[in-house]
Amino acid sequence: MATAQYNMFPRIFKRENKNGVPYLGLLIGSVLTSGLLLLNLSDSLIDQFNFIVDLTVLTVLVPYLFVAAAYVIVIIEKKLHFNNFLKTFLLGSLGFAYALWTIFGSGSETVFYGFLLILAGVPFYVMMQWHKRKK
Repeated sequence: MATAQYNMFPRIFKRENKNGVPYLGLLIGSVLTSGLLLLNLSDSLIDQFNFIVDLTVLTVLVPYLFVAAAYVIVIIEKKLHFNNFLKTFLLGSLGFAYALWTIFGSGSETVFYGFLLILAGVPFYVMMQWHKRKK
């Protein structure tokens, strides 16, 4: 809902009912989660839970990876490193390495499905850019 309010996600996700609940976003999220569970119907419930947790961790780590890399760039461009370039580079590199290692540790199946999940967001990005251009 928050990303939709900042025009970074489709408007349908910021629609609220009279109690201020983003009901359509919750409904869409529930349908997508149910679909994901149906994809793993043959696995046990514990395996399904572990898969969803692994996938969630992966999707959180991808932005973390980019933030760690952007940290070094922003600090250097804004000249905020105060003659301590090594500390800035070390912190950014440690964050990047942590995220990369954790993504690697998620396993090939999780990374594969996570990659597909991230790619599924590309049409939303294109749609948002299209709407911004029209304004």
